[in-house]
Amino acid sequence: MNNNKVPLKSNKISPMLKELFSSSSKKEILCVYKILCNENKIPSKRLIEIALSQEENEECFGCASADNIFRAIKKLQEMGFVIGHLCKEGYIWELIED
Repeated sequence: MNNNKVPLKSNKISPMLKELFSSSSKKEILCVYKILCNENKIPSKRLIEIALSQEENEECFGCASADNIFRAIKKLQEMGFVIGHLCKEGYIWELIED
C-alpha cells in the first residue's frame, strides 16, 4: 500500500485529521482510511478483502474481522471523512474531499 497517496491537500489538514493519525486512534481506523486513500469509491466487499489481506501495512494488524472494519468506517463517517452511497451492489465508500 502506498502510504504517500493522500487525497487531502496539505492546506486542508484539520484537527480531525491530526486526531485520526494520533497514537490514540485505533489501527483499523487508520487501515480503512489508508485503503480509501489508495482505492477510493469501493464497495464494502472490496474494502473488507483489502483490509483482511494486508500484510505489509502495520495499521491493518487490528482488522481481525469485518465487524472491526465496519466499526472503523462508521467512526470515519462520524468524523466527517467518509460517506457511503447505497447502490444495488451494497454500499460504496468514498473519502470526502472538501
